Amino acid sequence: MGIVLSYIQADELLVAHHMNQTSVVTSLDLGLTTSKVELSDEGITFGDGQQLNWHHIEEIGKTKNVCLRLEASHLHKIQVFSEETNRFCHADHGRTYPPDCRISDAPHQEYRSISGYVEQH
Repeated sequence: MGIVLSYIQADELLVAHHMNQTSVVTSLDLGLTTSKVELSDEGITFGDGQQLNWHHIEEIGKTKNVCLRLEASHLHKIQVFSEETNRFCHADHGRTYPPDCRISDAPHQEYRSISGYVEQH
């Protein structure tokens, strides 16, 4: 699955940075597990070697309604456009697990795991 971040992790990372911590344990998969990441003046280094600067983390923190996937040190919104419905669907991680799948900003269903099992509501 790779690294998935939301404003929740960004907030945790920014607080740790402001407290001058050099590492922090956070979830990189929307609450399934936790991982240690290294913090520096420049930004964050993940266990797989990918890096993000503080500007990117601050931008993630401002994005309250979408989750982002980190790939090759670049962020990508987790979303898909349905030509059938003419709407976007995106992952939205609130303060509870599991994240919601939102269709044009209306809650639609919840993911019970990233592996593909979905429980309809």
